[in-house]
Amino acid sequence: MPIREFSGVDPNYTTLMRLGKGGFAAVTKVRRKSDGKVLACKSIDIKDTAILFAAQREADILKSLAGCPNIVQWTDDVSIDPRALQVHLHMEYYPHGSLRDYINSHWGTASKDSVVQIWCCMATALAFCHGKGILHRDIKPDNSQSILIGETKMVAAMFGY
Repeated sequence: MPIREFSGVDPNYTTLMRLGKGGFAAVTKVRRKSDGKVLACKSIDIKDTAILFAAQREADILKSLAGCPNIVQWTDDVSIDPRALQVHLHMEYYPHGSLRDYINSHWGTASKDSVVQIWCCMATALAFCHGKGILHRDIKPDNSQSILIGETKMVAAMFGY
């Protein structure tokens, strides 16, 4: 996987908005300049070499999980900003929010079929991971993205942080 290097503003993307921030990383909504596609950019703060290796491991995991419809799809674009000490992973953007957002907006009103569909999607994602020898260590509603509200389809996201 080729790693692009830039300093300051990534010349391949336009930043649209911050989506969230965790202890080691932030996720930003970006637009790819070459084709206008909206993506999510996970920016990982490189505090030490262990985090750099963890970011590489996350990219390798996402690459190995390509093709499962219930796992976030990675664009195979990794960049590093040595000035900001950040690694950037670009992946599909899911505009309908997280499973937590879905739970909060449908509390007490979600149909049994919707709940079963969500759990089937998550079980499919986990079975796919386990079949590849990968253990997702941070399963929670905030790390699952809703991709089709009408069909209540979910994808597992956020490997590693």
